[in-house]
Amino acid sequence: MCDNHFLETICALSQNGMEAEYLETGAARLARLEELIPPGSTTASGSSETLTELGVRRMLQERGDPYFDAGDPSLSPEERDRVIRMAFQADVYLTSAAAVTKTGELLVVDGTGNRTAALAYGPKRVLIIMGKQKIVEDMEAAVRRLRTAALPRNALGRGKAGLPCARTGACADCKHPLRMCCYFLKIGFTRSRGRIRVLLVGEEAGF
Repeated sequence: MCDNHFLETICALSQNGMEAEYLETGAARLARLEELIPPGSTTASGSSETLTELGVRRMLQERGDPYFDAGDPSLSPEERDRVIRMAFQADVYLTSAAAVTKTGELLVVDGTGNRTAALAYGPKRVLIIMGKQKIVEDMEAAVRRLRTAALPRNALGRGKAGLPCARTGACADCKHPLRMCCYFLKIGFTRSRGRIRVLLVGEEAGF
């Protein structure tokens, strides 16, 4: 059942111009996404462990509609660049975020900048899917979670054990060529009400 932990965050997101809802079960999540993405829509996504864990990436692949997946490991660097650029023409962009605060703010961090750019201004609609562990008190806690939990786990999960955060368990603001936290985007308010929808799920998912 959706408790006050979720309700407080959903209310705050709504006050900041973003639609938000809680989805508990896996079946409910995928069914809701089918409703939110009309048949024939062009979809796109960046790299996201959350989308993979929750079966969203597989669902998009199986729909049969155009899907630009920048997280596809089989893409060459040239193909990935083309897919990233095509994503800005998508009807719906799907991704996750590093954290969401109970005051209704989102923290998105990226290595390439494709996700932060798409969220700020790009596809017509954006769906942000987040596990319950990503709800934090405020932006200070969001940055702390990013530096000490999300980044180290993400680096290890993507085989980047050479990064300082993977070795020490905390971000060091490194100058490593494979650094994953190059672009930071805080979404505190949007004037385009209805463009961004946050889906909070009742389990931990992603980094």
